[in-house]
Amino acid sequence: MLEDLHWADRGTLDYLMHLSRNLQGPRLLIVGTYRDVDLDRSHPLSGALADLRRAGNFGRVLLRGLTPDEVGRMLNRLAGQDLRWSLAATVHKRTEGNPLFIQEMLRHLVEEGLLDDPDAMEMRIPEGLRDVIGKRLSALSPECNRLLSMAAVIGREFRLDVLQTLAEQPEEAVIASIKEAVKVGVLEDRSQTGQVRFWFSHAYFQQTLYEELFTPRRLRLHQQVARTLERLYGNRLSEHAAELAQHFAQSSDPLDLRKAVHYGEVAAGRAVSVYAYGEAVRHLETALQAQEVLDLDDKLKRCDLLLALGEALMPAGEALRASEDVAERAYALAEALSDTERASHSCWLAIYGLMLNGAGSAYGTQTFHNWVERAEAHAAIGTAARVFADLALARDHVAMDRWAEYQDLNWLALSLARQLADPEVLGTAAAMVLNGVGIRRSAPQYWTRELALALEMATLPSAGISYRTFALLRKNVATICLSGGERALAEQQWRELTDLSAKTHDAELLLISARVEPIRQLIDGDIEAAVRATEAMRVLAADIGSPDYGRRMATYEGFRPLLHRGQAQEALDAWARRGIIRAGSELTRRGRPVLPTWAETARSGKYWTATARWVMCFPRTTTPLPGS
Repeated sequence: MLEDLHWADRGTLDYLMHLSRNLQGPRLLIVGTYRDVDLDRSHPLSGALADLRRAGNFGRVLLRGLTPDEVGRMLNRLAGQDLRWSLAATVHKRTEGNPLFIQEMLRHLVEEGLLDDPDAMEMRIPEGLRDVIGKRLSALSPECNRLLSMAAVIGREFRLDVLQTLAEQPEEAVIASIKEAVKVGVLEDRSQTGQVRFWFSHAYFQQTLYEELFTPRRLRLHQQVARTLERLYGNRLSEHAAELAQHFAQSSDPLDLRKAVHYGEVAAGRAVSVYAYGEAVRHLETALQAQEVLDLDDKLKRCDLLLALGEALMPAGEALRASEDVAERAYALAEALSDTERASHSCWLAIYGLMLNGAGSAYGTQTFHNWVERAEAHAAIGTAARVFADLALARDHVAMDRWAEYQDLNWLALSLARQLADPEVLGTAAAMVLNGVGIRRSAPQYWTRELALALEMATLPSAGISYRTFALLRKNVATICLSGGERALAEQQWRELTDLSAKTHDAELLLISARVEPIRQLIDGDIEAAVRATEAMRVLAADIGSPDYGRRMATYEGFRPLLHRGQAQEALDAWARRGIIRAGSELTRRGRPVLPTWAETARSGKYWTATARWVMCFPRTTTPLPGS
C-alpha cells in the first residue's frame, strides 16, 4: 500500500514503474492512493499514470463520499460500539461521506459528549477540520480568497454573473481566481448550456469562508446578492423563493424583511407541494423570525405563520413541538385578536399533535382536557370547528369510561360533517369514527353501521381531501374491513396507504403503514415475521424522531405474536412496562383490577382461553367479528 503518491519523488515513481513491468508471475497487489486535485500535467505522477494505463495489469478506482450505511459502519468500528443509525445519517449529512471529515467529526462528538444526541451539536466546524480546510484555502492567493468569500455569501452553488456583479471586477480577473480554486478542488464546475455555475466541493469550504467575513460586510453582501438575484430571475421569482428569502432575511431594511417573509412563505408552500417538510419548517421559521424583527405587533401575520409552521411540523415528525409550543403561541395570538377561527385551528393543531405523539395515552391527561375545553369554547354551532371539537370531546370521554357519550359524539360529528359538504372535514370525521378505539370498544349494536361506514369510505374519492386524512381513512377502513372478513378490501386499502407513505415520506404515514406488516404476518400465520415486524417498527420510529410512539406501538402490535409464540410472561411484562397492567401481571383498566385470572391463564399458554376471559371482561363493549 503506497499512500499519498501525489507527494512521491521521481525515484519512487520510477521504482513503481519498474515493478509494474516485472510483476507477471508473483501474486502481489500494489495499491497506490493520491489526491487528483493536487495534480496537473506537469506533475511527475501524471506522466507515471499515463504509462501505467498502457500496462494490462493496471486499474483505476475513483473514490467518492461514503454512503450513510458505510458511514455507519466506519463510525461503529472507530467508536468500538454500535451507534444509532440516526447518528450516521447526521454525520453523513455534515461530512458528505468524506472519511477524514467523518473521523474528525467523531472525535468532536466524543469530546463534546454528543454521541447520543448528534442533532444537538452546533453547526460550527470542529477544530481538527478547520485546520485541514484552512490549510487548503491558505494555499490560494489573497485575491482568490477574497472572491471565494463573496461566493460563500451567495451560497454553496453560485452563478458566475452574480459573483462578477458583486466583485465589480473584469470578467478575466474573476475567471482567473475561479480557475485557481477549481484546480485545487475547492470549487467544481457545474456549468450547463447557457449558464455558468460553480459549486463549493464541500460545504465546510463555504462555511469557513463565510464565518471569516466581518459581520457588517457579510450583511451588506447578502443585501446586494438579494437585489441582484431578484433582478436576474425576473419572472421566475417563485422558483427561487428560498434563495431570495435567505438573503433578504439578513437585512435590517423593512422593505427587505417584508420580502423575506413573502418569499419564505412561497418557498414553504413549494416545499410542502413536493413533501419536503423539513425544508418547509426551515423556511417558515426564517419567515417568522423576519416578521418578528419587522413588526412584532402584527399578531395576525405571526399567528398565520405559526399555524402554517405547526401544520408543516406534523409530517416532519415533530408533532409534540407543534402541540406544546407552536399551537400554544398561535392560540395566545388568536385570543388576543378575538379570532375564533384561528383559535379553533390552534386547538385542533394541539389536539391532533397530542394524539399523534401519544396515541390513546394522550386521552385523560390534563393537557388534552385543557385543549378540549378551549376547542369547545370556540366551536360555533354548525361549523367545521364544531365537528373537530366534538371529535376531541369524544376522546376526552374515553378517559372517563363514558363509552355511550363517546359513540354519540363521534356520530354527531360525522352527521354534521356530511351537512357541511366539505370533503376534508368529512374525511377527518369518518377516519376518527372508524379509528381503532371505535372498533375495539364498540358494542354489538354499533357494528353494522361501522361496517357500512367503512364500506362507504372505501370508495370515497380523494378529491378535496388532504393526503394525510385520506391515508388515515384508508388505515381505519382496512381495520374494519378486516374485522368484517373483507380481507381483499383491507389489502386494497393497505396498498393505497403504503403507496402514499412511500410517495410523501410523511412521518405519521410511515409509522401507520409500518403497523400493517405485523398484522398481515400474524393473519398469515408467520408469527416470527410478525415479531420481527414489530421490532422494525420500533427502529423506524426511533429513526424518524418518534421513539416513544414506536415503543408503544411495538408493545401493542407485538402482544399477540408473543402470546401465539408461548411467551405470555414477556407479553405481560411488556404491557406492565407501558403501564397497561400493573407489575406482577395483574390486569388493570385505568389503574383498577379487572380480571387477575386472565394473566394466569395467559401465562399457562392457553391463549384462546385467556382471550375469551379478556373479552368477557367487557360484555357491553365486545364487537363480534364476522368472518374471522
